[in-house]
Amino acid sequence: MALFDLHKPEECILRGTSWIFGPEEPYERYGDVDNVVFPCGYTVRPDGDTLYLYYGGADTCVALATASIRKLLEWLDANGKPAAKTIE
Repeated sequence: MALFDLHKPEECILRGTSWIFGPEEPYERYGDVDNVVFPCGYTVRPDGDTLYLYYGGADTCVALATASIRKLLEWLDANGKPAAKTIE
């Protein structure tokens, strides 16, 4: 997971140090392509905090994961490292 600057989206502020989304369930682990999950799109609920992430699993199904944006940002704050600055 990574956090980018709102006004300069080419600048990464924080980058997570580990994966937060990966294949765990049987329908994600076994299929046409084993051990694969890939995001397809997302929506944010009217509460402004609930994230719906639509994703493919093992190239055989589409699924939905939900998360709290606030909790994701808290995780990134605790587990992220400042991104390396690029030289212009």
